[in-house]
Amino acid sequence: MAGNILGGLIDFGKNIFKDFKATDFLDAGGTLLGGIGQYKAAKSQGKMARDVFNYNKALMEEERARRKKADDALAAGFRASDYAKEKL
Repeated sequence: MAGNILGGLIDFGKNIFKDFKATDFLDAGGTLLGGIGQYKAAKSQGKMARDVFNYNKALMEEERARRKKADDALAAGFRASDYAKEKL
């Protein structure tokens, strides 16, 4: 029985690889390498997009802080002005 199973596996292997050519293996290898390259490129683009997002987020936070500081200075200047004192 073991011989039949082993013989069947050997025949199966022979039948699978009977019609293959070297170009089939090269084509499969090229496809695999192309997929790996696309994965790495997509991963790199994702990292770059995340870096750009974080940079823009930092710029927005700095701009908000600058505007708040300017608004506070304007409000303090108005409170110290004669016009504000006349209204109170």
